[in-house]
Amino acid sequence: MIKKRFYLIAAALVLLCGMLIGCSPQADASCGEDAVCEHEWQDATCTQPKTCIHCGLTEGDPRGHSVRIGTCPVCGEKSTELLPAYNHIMSELNSMVDAFTKSAEYLSDSYDFVTDLYQKEYVSKARTELYSCKRLIDRAIAFCADYEEFSEVKNKLNQLSAIIMDEKIMGEGSYKDIRSEMMNAHTKSLAILQNVLSDMKNLLA
Repeated sequence: MIKKRFYLIAAALVLLCGMLIGCSPQADASCGEDAVCEHEWQDATCTQPKTCIHCGLTEGDPRGHSVRIGTCPVCGEKSTELLPAYNHIMSELNSMVDAFTKSAEYLSDSYDFVTDLYQKEYVSKARTELYSCKRLIDRAIAFCADYEEFSEVKNKLNQLSAIIMDEKIMGEGSYKDIRSEMMNAHTKSLAILQNVLSDMKNLLA
């Protein structure tokens, strides 16, 4: 009788030990944290860390998207990390278009440039709009910061700033000559601005 009890207890201990030994590679996510799992790892993705396909244990960090805005070429998902900065830059660019358009209107032939008085008045108004553009450019550049994604946009905005703040436009001289320089600057500036807007649109592709 005693021997029979001994064997029953021994069998129960063997069974218990078997339950406590870790899961096999075919086990589900039922492996507990204290169980021994022969981990089979799935590589980290853009959004998920390295993960055991059996017990769900994770290790390390997600790889992160290969871009910080637009479509990630690795996983195909949209990355929105830089979207707030993007929206701020676009707001400044749209305001620039309005300011450049208004400035160009003051220089158009629809205004009376016969007398120096009128030339002075409309050139002065055009300059005011260009100063507004300069402030908008500076704000847009600030939002570009040192982000690599916005580096080309930042370079073009610096070019734009140099054009509209040129001494031939903002310095002394005949209003006729200044107007002529302003009109040339507008042509160059609008071309650059259109390129910048195209670059920004491509970032979201």
